[in-house]
Amino acid sequence: MQGTFDPAAFAAQISNEWDAVAEDWSRDAWRDFVEAAAGGVSERLLAMARVEAGQRVLDLGTGVGEPAALAGRRVGPAGRVLGVDLSPRMVELGNRRLRRLGLHHVELRVGDAGRPEVADGGFDAALSRWVLMLVPDLPAALLRIRRALVPGGHLAVGLWGHPERVPMIRAALAVAAEMMGGAPPMPPGAPGHLWDRGAAAFAALMAEAGFTDLRQEVEEVVFELDDGAAYAEFITAMAGPLRVVSDSLPPHQRDELARRLAAAAEPWRQEDGRVRMVNETLCIAGRRD
Repeated sequence: MQGTFDPAAFAAQISNEWDAVAEDWSRDAWRDFVEAAAGGVSERLLAMARVEAGQRVLDLGTGVGEPAALAGRRVGPAGRVLGVDLSPRMVELGNRRLRRLGLHHVELRVGDAGRPEVADGGFDAALSRWVLMLVPDLPAALLRIRRALVPGGHLAVGLWGHPERVPMIRAALAVAAEMMGGAPPMPPGAPGHLWDRGAAAFAALMAEAGFTDLRQEVEEVVFELDDGAAYAEFITAMAGPLRVVSDSLPPHQRDELARRLAAAAEPWRQEDGRVRMVNETLCIAGRRD
């Protein structure tokens, strides 16, 4: 029998999962690899949000500071960027990196992307990359984000698309569920890591929250790795939910998880042996009138 969904417990779970991978996300090699693939999404979100020099930008679910850092470079020292994330460890490590980069006008804080504690009308633009699909009460979140914008401000959101078009995540989730004896039924109202309702459905939620000038685009995120074993290493290092599952297993089962993840990447193996996964990100933007 399904239990009652507890938003506070869910937020704590998300915080724990992404704390678990914060160290790997902060490593230059892994972060650079991800951003090389994800840079197109970040650039598109900044363009759709009309981010310009001197503006104030809110990055919701910033992780270790992307696309906040990119926005910081775009707005320049006359602007300001605030990133919020549920993971204290990611925020800590992200702020260290921003200081090293000299982006002193970019700040990360611990906070809930669905309920950012910011002043009304405090931002010219808001961004969120691969996070808002995890917010339990999207209508309330979109209303709150809209209030955080000045009149004429823009929100641009990137969502992982339908599971069939996000093999990097779908393959890992299937293996994790198999290893754990099947995915448990989610309580009513629990969100997921993939948005399978299409861009139009999210745009409709934005319209209900009062956003206008709605636009929808699609960006491909291509991850290429040496082989299946490299995919297993990458996805375990970077996916918080999978890392928590892996860490909960005894060593022999952890090895088995890695073998199954490597095997799961087989359908995307190219003739040269490399694994190439093309993943769909839905980009939706709107304006506060």
